[in-house]
Amino acid sequence: MPHTVRAALVQTEWTGDTESMLSAHEKYARDAAAQGARVIGFQEVFNAPYFCQVQEAEHHRWAEPVPDGPTITRFQALAKELGMVMVLPVFEVEAPGFYYNTAAVIDADGSYLGKYRKHHIPQVKGFWEKYYFRPGNLGWPVFDTAVGRIGVYICYDRHFPEGWRALGLGAPRSCTTRPRPAADCPPTCGSWSSPRRRWPTPTSSPRSTAWASRSTATTTSTARATSSTRAASSSATSPPTPPRSWSCGTSTWT
Repeated sequence: MPHTVRAALVQTEWTGDTESMLSAHEKYARDAAAQGARVIGFQEVFNAPYFCQVQEAEHHRWAEPVPDGPTITRFQALAKELGMVMVLPVFEVEAPGFYYNTAAVIDADGSYLGKYRKHHIPQVKGFWEKYYFRPGNLGWPVFDTAVGRIGVYICYDRHFPEGWRALGLGAPRSCTTRPRPAADCPPTCGSWSSPRRRWPTPTSSPRSTAWASRSTATTTSTARATSSTRAASSSATSPPTPPRSWSCGTSTWT
C-alpha cells in the first residue's frame, strides 16, 4: 500500500536577531504541522545570517554545541509537541577551534538521533566557509525516524558523488532542496519541482539542506518551496528579496 508523507521545506531571510529568527521558524513549523506535514527541513545555519560572505572572527559567536546547545534543545521540545521530524542545520562548536557546518536530526518524539557535518567546504568570494568550518568527519549517516530513513546533505555537498553513493547504500531516496534538471539528478533521486528562485550574487546566497526519505520500491515526490535569500548583516547592500514563504510537498512511497 502507498505510504504518503507530507514534508515542509523552509528557506527565509535573516530577521535581524536570533530570538526573532527562532520564533519565525517555530511559527513555520506549527503552520506546517497544521497542514499535515510530518517532517520539516530548515536551511543551512538557519538560526543565523549567512556570515560566510565575509571573513570576520566576530561571527564565531553564532556557534553552539550540538545537541546540547540552546537551538537544538528548544526545537527538540517543539518536535515532540508537534510530533514532527526536524532537520536542524546550525553552526556547531565541538571544542575550541573545532567548528562545523552541522545538521541535527530530531525524531517526532523529540529525541536527538544524531548529526551530519558538511564535508565539502568552499572557499571562494562570497562563500568563505573554510574560515569558519572544518570538513565533516562523521561520514554520511542515515537515521531511522518516525517517517522513514533520512539522510542529510548540505549545500555544496550536492556537487560531489561519494555522499550520494553512501546515502544510497543506507537505503534512503535522496534529493537536494535546490531545483535541478532531471538529467542532473543522482540515480537514487525522485523527481522534485520548485518555482523560480533567486540564484547567488556577491551579496546574497540561497542555502539549502538536502535530505532524504526511504523508499522500498518506486518513489515519486514533489516539493515546492518559494524562498528568499539572506545576506550577512555585515554585507554592504542586498538585492530586493522576495517575500518569506514555505509550502508543503508530498512524498509517496510504495
